[in-house]
Amino acid sequence: MKKIIQLGILAAAITASCATNAADSKGVAVEFSGILANSSCNVSVNGGQTIDMGTVSTAGLKIGDETEAVPFTVDISGCPSSISTASLDFEGTSFTGDNTLFALTSTVGDQLHQIGMKINAVGYGSGVSLTPNVGSGPETLTDGAVSIPLSASLKLKSSTVDEGKFAVSTSLHVIYD
Repeated sequence: MKKIIQLGILAAAITASCATNAADSKGVAVEFSGILANSSCNVSVNGGQTIDMGTVSTAGLKIGDETEAVPFTVDISGCPSSISTASLDFEGTSFTGDNTLFALTSTVGDQLHQIGMKINAVGYGSGVSLTPNVGSGPETLTDGAVSIPLSASLKLKSSTVDEGKFAVSTSLHVIYD
């Protein structure tokens, strides 16, 4: 019985060896990928990448009104001393007819044409917002770090808004100098 088990193990080892050699003779595709970056700064948005705007009431709002702003922070840290400023660029689809707003990317009914999202630059005072696909002003880093306070609100572009879930997708790029 011991010899049968030993022969079975030997046969399995030979089969594995042949399979490895067969793979080597045909070649195996190996792909490498990554991201090249000009810095080693760490970037986080509220400790994650999702800003939960919760249930947003549009009751009593008229065209042009904005919903209550939801605050969030972009934290940049661990930057080398050669980097003194950072600017933000939120890339995304602009709202049709108002390129100062982001278009909703996941909607219910006709929300896409009824409401857009605005990113407010809290640190610059009221009324200042970040335009989609346009960089912000530079923020000065202190000891290789900066926290940039922002907020997001929705702006009505129609007298009615369909109820239901919505989402806005953006890609945050940080420009260092």
